[in-house]
Amino acid sequence: MQLRSEKLTATTRLFLRPDELVPLLGVSKRTLSSWQAKRVLPFRRIGRTILFSLQDVQAALDKFTVQSHTTPKRRASRLPSGTQAE
Repeated sequence: MQLRSEKLTATTRLFLRPDELVPLLGVSKRTLSSWQAKRVLPFRRIGRTILFSLQDVQAALDKFTVQSHTTPKRRASRLPSGTQAE
């Protein structure tokens, strides 16, 4: 049996290093490091290497999903009481 040597892209790999995850999330290295320190994103440490699981990152980000409202909230009038709009 022969192994094919094809280059894996970042989206087909199960684990990514921080420098590979930063462009996918669209955040800075400092932000990713902060999320890591605050345990917002789960990670694995093997020796000095930090790895992020794509599934774990997706699950962690899904916790911050904001649901849309079915009807928009009505804004309060900015006119002083007793004053009518023209």
